Parts: sequence; C-alpha cells; structure tokens
Amino acid sequence: AKTEAFRNRIDTLDSWLNFKRNFEEKIHYIRNWVVGTKDPETQVVVDINDDDAIFRHYAHEFADQMIKEKDIEAIFQKRIFFPLAPWILKAKLFFLKNRDTLNELNLMYLNDQLEMLLMFPMRLVKDIIQLRLSYAKKLQKPTMMMIDQMIDDFNSYIRVAVQMKFTVISYCQGWQFTVNIDPQFDDTVVEAIRHLFILLELKLLDGGGKSTNAFKEPDILLKYWDGLKNCGHYIDGAGKVIAIEFTKLTLRLVHRLHSYLLQQQNSPPKLTNEAEAEKWLVQLFETLGSMKRKLNRFTNVLMKAFQNSVTYRIDDHAQLMNGLKDTGHFLVYTGGKLEKQGIYLIASPELLGCPENEILKVLYNSDSGCDLIPKLEIENSLTLYNAVAEKWDLSTSIVQGVGKDGLPRYYLQNGNVDAQFRPPNLNSGKSHVAEMYNDDRDPDADILELEMKLNSLGYILVLCPQEPMLWSGEVFNLSEFTTEEINDLDFKTRPDTIKLMCQSSSYALEYQCDRFLQSASDCVTFLEKRCSFEVVENNLQKLNKAYFRC
Repeated sequence: AKTEAFRNRIDTLDSWLNFKRNFEEKIHYIRNWVVGTKDPETQVVVDINDDDAIFRHYAHEFADQMIKEKDIEAIFQKRIFFPLAPWILKAKLFFLKNRDTLNELNLMYLNDQLEMLLMFPMRLVKDIIQLRLSYAKKLQKPTMMMIDQMIDDFNSYIRVAVQMKFTVISYCQGWQFTVNIDPQFDDTVVEAIRHLFILLELKLLDGGGKSTNAFKEPDILLKYWDGLKNCGHYIDGAGKVIAIEFTKLTLRLVHRLHSYLLQQQNSPPKLTNEAEAEKWLVQLFETLGSMKRKLNRFTNVLMKAFQNSVTYRIDDHAQLMNGLKDTGHFLVYTGGKLEKQGIYLIASPELLGCPENEILKVLYNSDSGCDLIPKLEIENSLTLYNAVAEKWDLSTSIVQGVGKDGLPRYYLQNGNVDAQFRPPNLNSGKSHVAEMYNDDRDPDADILELEMKLNSLGYILVLCPQEPMLWSGEVFNLSEFTTEEINDLDFKTRPDTIKLMCQSSSYALEYQCDRFLQSASDCVTFLEKRCSFEVVENNLQKLNKAYFRC
C-alpha cells in the first residue's frame, strides 16, 4: 500500500514540475513580448538560450517603446503583474510547505526563474526612467502641456518603482530566498524624484504669469506631498531629496507671494472711485490672506515632518551618565572614528541588538518626512504577491475579477467571503503579513497600532562632553564597514551638549524626548529643535522669517 509519505513525495514532485514548466512559459511569454516580431537577421546575435542576455540586449529598445505608451501603470498591471501574481504567490506557499520533502528528493529550488520574473519589471522601470530622463533633459523651453505630461509620467514611474521594491523585499522575507536588486535602482528613482521637482517648479513658478487669484499652488504641493512623503522609507536617499525640494519650492512660493504684494502696492490698477478701490483692496487681501494661510499650514506640516532632533545643554554630566546607564542605554562604539573627535553615540534600549543599518538610518535621517506608520497604497496585482501563508487555508482560492478602473484583478476567496489583499506596512526589522481590506476598521485598533509602533522605536543621543567620557554601561561595537559610512556625517555638535535623534518618523520625536527626560531627570536643559539636514533646516528658518514680510 502506498504510504502517506510516498503520496506526499509524488504530489510534491508533480507540483515542482508544474511550477518549473509554468515559470518557463512565463519567461518565454515575457521574452516574446520584449523581442516582439523583430527579424533575427537584423539583430545582433545573442545566445538564444540565455533569457537574461536577451532581456539586456533588447532593454533599451523596449524601454523606448514603453515610454510612448499613455498609461504605464495599466500596462504593467495587464502584461506583468496580473499574469504573474498567482504563480508568484503559490510558489512561495509551495516552497514553504514542502521544503523538507524537496530536500529529501534533492530537487533544486527554482530561485533563478523566480528571481527573473520578480526582477524583470524592476529592471524595466529603471530603464524606462533612465531613458525618459535623458529625453526630458534635452528639451528646450517645453510647453505647459509637455510639462504636465512629464509630471504625470514621472509620478507614475516613481509610484510603480516604489511599489515594486516594497513588494520584492516583502516577498523575500520569511524564507530562504533572496534577490539581487540593482544597486543603481534607488539612485535612478531618486533622480526621477529630483527631476519631478524641476518640472513642478516650472509648472508652479515659471508657468506664464498667472494672476494670484487663480493660484492653486498650496493644493498642488499638498497633493504631491501626500504621494511622495513616504518614499524615503523604501528608497535610499529619497527622504533627503524630498525634504530639500519641498522646503525650497515652498520658500520660493512665499517669496513670489511677497513680490506680488509689492507689485500690487507699487502699481495698483486705475481706480475711478472709492467703491472700486474698496472692492480691489478687499479682493487683494482675501487672495493674499488665503494664499498665506494655506502656505503657512503647509509649512507647519513640513516643520513637524522634518525636524527630527532636539539639542539639550548638559547641566550635570556625571548624573546624566548614571541615569542613562541605569535605564539600559548603551554606547555605540565607532572604533574611535567619532570618539577621537570628542563625539559619542549612546542609544536607547530599544535599539540593542538591532541590525547596524538601523543605526545608520537614524543617523542619516532616512525616514525624513515619513508617517509614523508609512502607508503604501497598491491598487494592482502586486498585492497578491504577499498574501502569505497565514491567510491561506484549504478553503482559499484565487478568483478573477475586474477593478473599478476596468483592469483585471485577482481576489482571494475564503469560503463565501471575497477579500482583496492590500499591501502590508513595511516596518523595519519585522515580518510583514498582508492584511485584508476592512471598511469598518476599528479606530481603537489604529490607536493600539500607533502605541505599539511608538513603544518599539528608539533614539540615538549624540553626546559632546567637555572632557573625554568614561562609560561603564553596555557597549555595542559597529563593524568597520559601518564606521566608514559614519565618517561622512557632520553632526555640527557644540561642546557640553547632547542631541537626540529619533528613530523612524519625526512624528515620534516628542514621545522620544519625554522618554529621554525620564532618564535624564534634571541633568539637561532644552536648547532647540532642528532638522538634521542643514539645508532643510535653513530653508525652514527662512520660511518662518519670510511670512513676516507678507
């Protein structure tokens, strides 16, 4: 009689062969899409059995074809995400469930094929962005219609790129599967973000001398702020660029508002009577007041989002050190790189044992501008990639439907209940499980989630004492590679001060300061709150001064 173990091995082998065959079909499908109907005799010869070489060879030409399409997000959904999503989800579920049997049968994991299917859209969007940037930079005096089109294009490219990186990183968690993300990917997305702001500046500031009565700049700024503020959580280097560009653009708008006021004051329209003069003044003050209030509100948003550090004066050094040691703080030793300069890093207990890159993220303010719990709205089949095993049982099946935009969608059906999966929140250092859409979300659950997030976050203290410090508490030694990266930082410390830099979002700063003061007692005195990016802090201070002129 066939044993259950034997049947399980047969089922596993059948499934493995099915996945192998299907992955080969999907790669062949993508290959045909990329190569199209081109005559092989007119092409440079490449190894027809090397799919990766074929994709690289045709990448530029295919990207050039793609940027001519109107809706890049719809194309990615229809041609890539929708066809691949069910198999990419099932592959992870299959390998998690049957890894022991696969090892017994000495069957190799289909990592190469799976990586190719996951990385193809990331490579494609990177090539599209690079090509679109090269074309955009060659344009001389683009029309407003061209500027609007380029803004829409780059906004779509950035959105797709962020969604894909988040999805791939989340997909690789929880099992022995890794991918090699192109090291230029993040830099390419950051360059796209930088160029998007160049286009926004052309649209908002050089768009042809509109009357201030029609200005909608604050509303446009807020729209793009909502779309870009969390990018720094997913794309390395994006947070700083976004912070600099938003503060710079807002400052220029405030300056233009002041110039408009001076222009109206020095060159008023010809007024024939007192009633016309009164009407003109009322309209002018309403316009200026409305613009100023909107820009001021947006500036307050930027202040809260970007100011991530608080500096204190040290009043009692010995008592402060004892208080920090007794509350579980630990020294982050940089191998003498900072210590020789009289600078010491002390971290809160929550960071003990964390990956070194988390220390760097705090020091580099990588999450600048992000929400406390960053949300990433994904409205395509990428959501299915990470519908992980916790949501899957014998009654679960994948069903096809149509979204509100008319594009095909996949849904997971559990019994008689359909639920589309939404993306998880990418919280550093934790596992991520997709959660179902829930229109009746409990507000208490949101509050609890925020409290748990706050309690999990820590902070780093940048200490600059008058004399060399003796530390008798816990010590964490950074690797040589990490200490080399810290060399690039300029903390701009003053003697006898201590600067608190919060982990994650700046919205956690007040909470972290309260916790620090419980350890510091009366040993420190508040001096100032700042953004650790000097250029951003300067722009914020200029904004505050500029409002008094309007």
